[in-house]
Amino acid sequence: MPCTPPWSPPGFRKPTASSACWSWKRPTSATTPAIRTCPSPRGEDFVLIEILWSAGRSVKVKKKLLADLMQRLEAQGLDPEQVMVCFKETTWENWAFAGGRLIHA
Repeated sequence: MPCTPPWSPPGFRKPTASSACWSWKRPTSATTPAIRTCPSPRGEDFVLIEILWSAGRSVKVKKKLLADLMQRLEAQGLDPEQVMVCFKETTWENWAFAGGRLIHA
C-alpha cells in the first residue's frame, strides 16, 4: 500500500514515477527543501503509534523516546521505516484521571 494521504493538504506534492511517497514543502519558505514523508512505500506491516502526554516535553526528550522505541521495535522484527509516530500534547487542566475530577484546573 503506498503512503498516500486520502486528501491533498497544502504544501504536499503527490508521488511521481521516481518517488512512491508524498513530499511536503513548508509553505512559509520557498527555499526550504521538501521533506519526504517516508523513504519507501508502506507495507503490510505499517504501524501508526499515537503518544498522548502532557505538554512541555522537549525535542531532545522526544528524540530519545523515538530512538528507544525504534530500537525496541526493530529488535522485535519490525522495520522502523514502516512506523509512523504522532505526538499529541495537552495541558494538565485537560486531564481528569478518575471520576471526572479536574485536579489541575
